Amino acid sequence: LFTGVAAHVLSRMPSLTAAGAGLMLATLGHAVGWPIPVGGSQVITHALLADLRAHGAEVATGIEISAPPGPSPGVVAYDTAPTAPLRIYGAALPEHYAKAATWEWAAIPRGAIAGPTPRLNP
Repeated sequence: LFTGVAAHVLSRMPSLTAAGAGLMLATLGHAVGWPIPVGGSQVITHALLADLRAHGAEVATGIEISAPPGPSPGVVAYDTAPTAPLRIYGAALPEHYAKAATWEWAAIPRGAIAGPTPRLNP
């Protein structure tokens, strides 16, 4: 349970930062209760979108992006698979991003399979 709470921190795990912030979040949750928005979590999404638009942001959903935006678009945020920016930006991305985005984020118990570990990205 604690690892799940500490994972909300954008920090390496395990680390003192994640542990400290995890303790703070867990303590607050137990002291004052876990907040649940009236109307469900979709209310938070609608409020965030309204605030973005009020500050001049353009929000587009349900479209496929196959090329980078035009010159100097400002900030561009993607809610896609980690590999999508590789397809969009290609070699313009730093090598460390490409390596991290294509890493297999899963664990396979080696004792449970006979033979070599199957790989999607050899």
